[in-house]
Amino acid sequence: MMYLDPLDKDSGCLRVIPGSHRPPLHFEIEPDERHQMSEIVRPYDVRGDEMPCAALESKPGDIVFFNQCLWHGVFNATPGRRYMAMKFAQRPTRPEHIASLQHYTPDAFNPHNAFIHSDRPALQRMVDGLAEMKPDESTTTSSL
Repeated sequence: MMYLDPLDKDSGCLRVIPGSHRPPLHFEIEPDERHQMSEIVRPYDVRGDEMPCAALESKPGDIVFFNQCLWHGVFNATPGRRYMAMKFAQRPTRPEHIASLQHYTPDAFNPHNAFIHSDRPALQRMVDGLAEMKPDESTTTSSL
């Protein structure tokens, strides 16, 4: 994440639960039914401002790298706050990788034409075949 506005705990900075990307904590926090629910889940029925976390306050230009499995979120986001989110993942090779991408980053299977038709072979290879991997809509979350 690269932040373009100053953000603090009262204006929508990123909040994380340190260590929550690692088992067993990750699975202790994860509600069993989370992936089957369409509405936003509030773990343990705790409001965002009451969730134990580390608030990663930032200034314009700050960059935060984190594992996508880390429990993270934003509370009390200021309307119009500006940031850039960049996700990096290895090419999916197993059905559960594809299902996870479809659930969390469905646009990954719709690469921009500028990448598909780039004159740079490395950019073309980066997106080659992703559109064909897109799962059938009926199987999008059942494998998670």
